[in-house]
Amino acid sequence: MKINKKKGVALLSVLILMTVIISFTGLFLALVKSLNFANKIEQNKTQKVATYYKIKQDFLDNQVIDKDYDYDIEIVEHDENIKAVVAIKKNSTDVSDMIYYCIYNFSTSKILAEQNKNFYLTIKQDGGDSYYYLADLVKYKEV
Repeated sequence: MKINKKKGVALLSVLILMTVIISFTGLFLALVKSLNFANKIEQNKTQKVATYYKIKQDFLDNQVIDKDYDYDIEIVEHDENIKAVVAIKKNSTDVSDMIYYCIYNFSTSKILAEQNKNFYLTIKQDGGDSYYYLADLVKYKEV
């Protein structure tokens, strides 16, 4: 009877030990996956910021966008000195799909507004129609 009790205790101990080992392995794998996921998110953010910088530099240097980006790029003219560049998701016409904009005064060489989130858009009446305005400065699109 003592041998059966020892075997029973040993078997139970092995089951508990294996459960603990499997649990720790699962937790470790979940931690590694979450760290990899966090790294990918951070890389995507860094890539987006680098793309915004390239778009802005292209716009400021040439006042046109020659390169092909993963976004649709629009240049909006307020007057001959003030222009805006807008990046929007590919094949989208909705203002909610905007990703980035920069308004630049070429006569004073100053950035008037630049945003890549929490966009400051206003709606104003112009000739009986309503338009979105970027940073309350540049008429963008009809509402």
